[in-house]
Amino acid sequence: MLVGAADAQDPAGAAKNFFIRSTGMSAEDYADLSAKGRISFVLNDNTLSGTVTRTFARPIQSVVGGSHVDITVAAQVRLRKAAAQGPCITVLANSGQALLLNSGAKMDAPNCEVHVHSTKDPAFIMNAGVDLKIAKLCVKGTKYIKNGGTVTKLETGCNVAADPYAKSIPEPAVPATCQTSGAKDVRRTRSIRARIAGSISTAARRSPSSPACISSADR
Repeated sequence: MLVGAADAQDPAGAAKNFFIRSTGMSAEDYADLSAKGRISFVLNDNTLSGTVTRTFARPIQSVVGGSHVDITVAAQVRLRKAAAQGPCITVLANSGQALLLNSGAKMDAPNCEVHVHSTKDPAFIMNAGVDLKIAKLCVKGTKYIKNGGTVTKLETGCNVAADPYAKSIPEPAVPATCQTSGAKDVRRTRSIRARIAGSISTAARRSPSSPACISSADR
């Protein structure tokens, strides 16, 4: 009964309704027994629990136990969690070639969306040998270069999700005595390993007016 109710929008309510239908109990009787703590279906921390206590006549009366006995049956089922909402990879850089998919890059993540915020030309480049088994490659811009490769679903002019960390991570404070050597026009990349084989790189040319939003120095 609990397993069948686990996929319902309201698992506890579905378990209650199934119990009423299967036992022929009226809703009024159920409410009375529930108020007395003898029937309960509760969803807590992704676990659906059910407890039912019924009173039965003893086949052989006992001086100590009396003529009736309470029997309680309890069960639990853990619900399946829905897939996480939103993209699993977000490329924030609004620059040309914000996302570079090199030959050999492979992803096997059918629930993953990759969102690219770039509207430049090209927003991304995909080379031959790329294999992306993902929910969607969502690109805000409409211009790109695809030299081969496969992707389960590509959508350009897409409504990309906002930066999920925009207001949750404070900007680091820079000491007044901090000394730098100035902005460097150096190409920096970051590789994201996907499963076992291949890599995916996000790249942007770093300059005072065009910082790389998702980038780090090669190591």
